[in-house]
Amino acid sequence: MYDKKISVVGGSRAKKSIFTIATGSEVYLRYAFNLARSFALHNDLEQTSFYVVTDLRCAPPADLSFVRTIDLPGEIASKGLGPKLYLDVLAPTKISLFLDSDCLVFRDLEFVFDRFRGRPISVVGVDVADGAWCGPSAAGLCSQFGFASMPRFNGGLYYLEKGTLATSVYQTARQLESQYDVLGFHRHRGWLNEEPLLSLAMAIHSQVSIADDGSILSDLAAGLEHTDINVLEGKSVLYNPLPPSTRHKWWQNTRGRYSPAVIHFADGFPYNRESFKLALKFATPLPDAAIGALAFLRYSALYRTKNAIKSVLRPTYKRLFGHRSAQPSDRPGSEKIH
Repeated sequence: MYDKKISVVGGSRAKKSIFTIATGSEVYLRYAFNLARSFALHNDLEQTSFYVVTDLRCAPPADLSFVRTIDLPGEIASKGLGPKLYLDVLAPTKISLFLDSDCLVFRDLEFVFDRFRGRPISVVGVDVADGAWCGPSAAGLCSQFGFASMPRFNGGLYYLEKGTLATSVYQTARQLESQYDVLGFHRHRGWLNEEPLLSLAMAIHSQVSIADDGSILSDLAAGLEHTDINVLEGKSVLYNPLPPSTRHKWWQNTRGRYSPAVIHFADGFPYNRESFKLALKFATPLPDAAIGALAFLRYSALYRTKNAIKSVLRPTYKRLFGHRSAQPSDRPGSEKIH
C-alpha cells in the first residue's frame, strides 16, 4: 500500500499547485483522482498542493486525503471546454499548473515550474505563422490581428502566475469567444475549443510558448508502437516517427524516442491499465511487480490478443462490409483535440 507521509490535510502551506477540472460527469472525476494518484506518487505534496475544480458532489477517496476540491462557481459552470477560459479565476495559488483530468504524471514536476517561471501565462508548443490552426490559417489570423506568429499547443497543460497580465490574457480570450465561429475555428461536438482563443489572446499580449522538446507534455497521437509506459516506475518512453511518416509530430523538437513528464491520454488502452496500477498501488500492499503482472493480464494481454485477431480478420471484414464508422467516445460531450 502506498504510504507516503502526508502532512498537508485540511490546508496547505504550498505556494504553488497543480489543479484540474472535473465537471458534468463522474467519469471526469475518476480521471481527476487518477491524475492525483500519479502526481502524489512522484511529487512532494508539501511543496506543491493538488486541487480539483468540480460541480459534482463527491468527496475524494480515502487514499486521496491530500486532494482539495473547489466548487466551480455557478457563473462559470458550462458544458464542454468553457471553464478552461477561466483558469485565471480558478487557479488556487499564486503559481499554478493546470492539467487536463485525463493526464497522468510520470515524474517530479519541479523542473516544469522552473522552465515556466517568470511567464505570467504559458504553454508547451511552437510559434506558427502559417499552416492550419484549429480551422483557419495561422497566416490569415496573424495578418488580421497584426502579429508575426501565434502559439500552437496542446491545451492539456497551462502555466499561470496570478497577476494583471495573466488576467488580461484570459479576459481577451473570453472577449474573443463571441467571434469563434466568425473566425472559422472548428467546434468539437458543438462545443468550442479554448486553444485557438487563448492562442490569439497570448499573441495579442506578446506571450509565447516554450519549446516542445518532448520533456514536459505529450499525447499518444503518434500511436503505441515503440512505446514503453509504466506510471509506477515513472517510465514514459514515446516515439516520434521520422519524416515522411504521416504520424511525425513536426511541431515537436524530438526525433525518435523521447520521455515526457506528463502524458495526455485518449480513452481506453493504455490509460485504463496505468490507472488500474495506480488504484492497486494506493489501496493494497502488493509489490509493484505483482501489480504490473495483474495489469498485464487484465489489459495488455487482452489488448494484444484483440489486435492480433483484428489484423488477421480485418482484410476479410473490409471485403465483406467495407470500412466501419468511428464509434463515439464514452466521455460525454468530449472529443480529443489532438
